[in-house]
Amino acid sequence: MLDVHPNVLAELHQIGASTVRLWRYSDFATPITSPSDLASAIGLPVGRVAKTMIVAEQQADDVMRRLDPGRHLCAVLLPSPAKIDMKAVAGTYGWKRAELAQKEQVLDLFGYPSGSVSPFGLQKIAVLIDTALFAYPTVVTGAGKFGVELEIDTSMLWKIGQPLQTRARATQT
Repeated sequence: MLDVHPNVLAELHQIGASTVRLWRYSDFATPITSPSDLASAIGLPVGRVAKTMIVAEQQADDVMRRLDPGRHLCAVLLPSPAKIDMKAVAGTYGWKRAELAQKEQVLDLFGYPSGSVSPFGLQKIAVLIDTALFAYPTVVTGAGKFGVELEIDTSMLWKIGQPLQTRARATQT
């Protein structure tokens, strides 16, 4: 599993995730440029392809976020067609407002480039999981390296995060 970021691999091992399938964009005949492309290529509904977004407390500056990421950042795992309810995420942590973290912050803090953020290997911050993902036996999510995705049993998600409550769920677009 050399295509998987070492932090992701370490957490998968730690939580006992034995059944993981890798999907490499380079293995497909057609280019994969979106979650819809990937879903079509592997024959799954697009809602089963998840994205991980790093969300930040808006009032916390870059220094605060880097010094105490567990207090000023969180991750949200949700179906790729969904949007984050920033107000609900902010309310979950007692923040006044929430915003997406800057790509550079995510890369510097976690080593994940934009478009390949994984919910695994984020020990510094909490992970919120949209409960819609638990409707599926497996979900596909980032492996921490661009062009590689993991398909993992949704039961493993309980080991890394907490579900977003219904009022705080992501909203479908």
